[in-house]
Amino acid sequence: MGISLTDDESWAFLQEGHTGILSTMRADGYPIALPVWYVTDDGVIYTRTPATASKLKRIQRNPRGSFLVERGLHWRELQAVVLLIDAHIIEDEASTSRVFELMNSKYGSFRTVHLPDASKRHYSKSIAIALQPAGPFVSWDNSRLRLPPTSTPD
Repeated sequence: MGISLTDDESWAFLQEGHTGILSTMRADGYPIALPVWYVTDDGVIYTRTPATASKLKRIQRNPRGSFLVERGLHWRELQAVVLLIDAHIIEDEASTSRVFELMNSKYGSFRTVHLPDASKRHYSKSIAIALQPAGPFVSWDNSRLRLPPTSTPD
């Protein structure tokens, strides 16, 4: 058995994950990677961001990027799923509401209740973003390797 995950396993891994790393392209051609909360639904990854976020300008200029979710502390536990993506700002209100509902369902208990006024203003208007897969998964699960037992962590 290899260490790659199947497509179904990769989607399940993404669904279980907590924080993803979204990479978008700056105007100078360099990528910038930022942590985001996200949800998956029907083969698409969704996230939200403040309407003033710079990533929206980067997506409008160049929708190509990547998305990564990983977990594990020791080498033999490392697991990850990476996707090339085309990012698109969601324009219609019904789809935006659906994404926000999914996000609230997944992350509602993680939100900070009492934000400073400046933070409330910053997050008061959010935009939903769809991350459409643009290629096959790149994945690995080192726990699938047949390694001898060890008494010390790797």
